[in-house]
Formats: sequence, C-alpha cells, structure tokens
Amino acid sequence: GRCHRYGQKHDVVVINFINRTNAADQRVYELLDQKFNLFKGVFGASDEVLGSIESGVDFEKRIAAIYQTCRTTGEINTAFDALQAEMDSSIQENLGEAKQKLLENFDSEVHDKLKLNLLESKQYLDSYEKWLWEVTKYYLGDKAKFADTEYSFTLNYNPFPDEPIPPGPYRIGKDVSDSHVYRPAHPLAQNILNDVKAIDVPTAEIVFDYTNHQSIISIIEPYVKSSGILQVSNYELQSFESEDHLVLSAITADEKVIDAEILQKLFSLNGEVIACAPLSDTELISISNIEHQSVGVIGTQVAERNSTFFDDEVDKLDKWAGDMKMALEIDLRKLDIDIKTQKTNAKKIIKLEEKVVMQREIKEMEKKRNEMRQTLYRAQDEVDVKKEQLLERVEAQLQQQSKLEKLFTIRWRVV
Repeated sequence: GRCHRYGQKHDVVVINFINRTNAADQRVYELLDQKFNLFKGVFGASDEVLGSIESGVDFEKRIAAIYQTCRTTGEINTAFDALQAEMDSSIQENLGEAKQKLLENFDSEVHDKLKLNLLESKQYLDSYEKWLWEVTKYYLGDKAKFADTEYSFTLNYNPFPDEPIPPGPYRIGKDVSDSHVYRPAHPLAQNILNDVKAIDVPTAEIVFDYTNHQSIISIIEPYVKSSGILQVSNYELQSFESEDHLVLSAITADEKVIDAEILQKLFSLNGEVIACAPLSDTELISISNIEHQSVGVIGTQVAERNSTFFDDEVDKLDKWAGDMKMALEIDLRKLDIDIKTQKTNAKKIIKLEEKVVMQREIKEMEKKRNEMRQTLYRAQDEVDVKKEQLLERVEAQLQQQSKLEKLFTIRWRVV
C-alpha cells in the first residue's frame, strides 16, 4: 500500500537486500520464504498469509523487537525459533484449510484470481500460456515429445527451416535454466500461431462437455443443454499503437447474445467435433451483425483510451511548462532584488574606481537577467512546438486502419 496506489500506471518493483553475514536477516528471510512461502506465494501475495498469523503490523513489531533486543547469534536464533514454533502450526493448518475450500467450492475464476500455489494446483499457468500450450501440442504433434507432468517438450527438429529455431528442450514458466524458455513471443510460438490462424477451418459442430469438467464454472451452467452459432475473428487495429483483438461472437438457438467472457470459458471445456450442415445466409448475417457490434465496442474503448492518453500528454506538457516558467520567474525575481540591492550599494561608494567596478558587476547581472528572460520565451516557444508535434501525430493516427479476419465459425452445444 505504501508504494502502489489506485491509478498506478506501471508495475511496482520492490527490492530488499539481505545481509548474508547478519544472522537476524538470514532468519527473517528463512521464516518468510521457507515457512510462510511469501515469495513463492501460496496465494501470490503476503497479506493473506500475514493476515492468518495476526496483524501484519504486529508481525513486523515482533521481528523489530528481536532486532532491538538480541545481540548475539545465539540469542537471535533462540528468539526466531520461538517465534517460528509459535506461529508455524497455525499457519500451516489455516493455509491447508483455505486451499482445500478454494479447490472444492469455488469457481475456476476464483482460482485464477488467487493464483494458488503452482505445485498444489497442478502448475497454475496464465491463461495465455495454457492456450499456447494446447495449440503447440496440436500443431507439433510427433515433431516434439511432450512431458506428461510438466509444461515442457523436446523439439525433435525445426519445423520452420527458414527460421533459426534450435531443436531441444523447451519449457513454459519462470526461472528456466535447463531449457529454452517457451512463451508467445518466441519465434517457434510466433510461427505456430501464424500458421494456425491461416488454416482454413470448415464449419463444424463442437459439443462442449461441462458435465464431466473437473471444476465449477458457474457462468457456463445456464447454457448447459443450449446450442447456437459461434464465430471467432482476429481484429487488427492501427492507432496510437498496433493492436490485435480476438473477437468472440455467439448467439443461442433462440437468438440470445452471449458475452465474450463466457465464450472464453467455454473453450476451457473438452469438446467433440461433429460434422454438420453449412450455416444458412440468415445465420451468417446474424452472427456477422453481432461481431460488428463487438468490433464497435472495441473501437469505442480504443478511442476512449487514446483520448485519455492525449489528455495526459497535453497535461504533462502544460505542467512541464508551468514548472519551468515558475522556476525561471523565481530566479528572475531574486536577480531583480540582487540588482536593486547592488545599485543601492553602488550609490554609497565614494571612490570612483570602485563605483565603476560595481557598475560592471551590475551590468553583468542585468545581462544574465535578459538571458533568463530569453530562456523563458524560448521555453514557451518549445512548449508550443511540442504541442504542435503532438497534434500532428494525433491527426495522423486518427485515420485508424483496421482489418477483420474471420478465423472460424462453428455450431456449438453444451452438455
């Protein structure tokens, strides 16, 4: 809370240094890392863990008291042993109960938000990484050997000869040192995704199996025994930045529109592909109209975001100009006072040669004041130039270029 606020636009990175020669620092790190898992993250954040111990502030006070009262390594270890023994059993019991309740009783959405421990929830992966994993398995097939228990595979040979992609072990995750780190930006993944998007997918029916799904997805439950049409397209938009959006559009058989978030969850279910008749012209028109509505919503969101960006940029320029003007005006007022004081002192001097020296000093100060005024004028001109450049950039990018590419259309049914 002290370093991350509402409205924060960038991730906050907090770095704590540990003195390895300090016994107390070592025990604090051991206690937080190994016993309370704050850095590996049972829930991905420290407040849940500290909250189940007692107040986080009280916990900090207990640690601080050890630092203040213990002077030898023996005293430090004894104090931390007592603190650990006092809290360890309740911590492990509370965490075990919490994890069990979450896994058994809460939606997969809650699991996602709390980010249960990687090992205990069978290696939690970000949704994009899960999708990448499934697409990669589908595309590579026998070109790679996939592990059964972890998100890793061995690439037998490079399926893209024109790209410098080395064969060997690949793994999705962090802190990977014995394999190539596999992620959406990797050349292998990029080529696979491009090829998959280019596949001409015939219309088919997919029967999604929710009944046998391993976890609860409450937003899908109302659609069990429902059916309809679904279309997925890729929407490319050139604005302030190049953006790609996956547009999911669907309606039920009784023409109720389904939210895109629900459709994403739908694809987390196992499904069976069944051949079906092509879509009628009426069905194609209906799904196309819904898709264009979704594209319109995306366009509005992008426009609002760009408008906010523009306002922020103008505000930055105005504040920068204001700060510079204020700083220069303060310096100018101070210099005016110094010049006035020097002129008063010069009148009190009797010797002519000393008067001449003083007047030359006053002249130099007046010259400096004129230069500062010129700097102020130039700064104001520079702000005007920067504003004009910003306006030209915005005008050039207001002509948004977009491309909507259909990836596939299916009939769907949930059982």
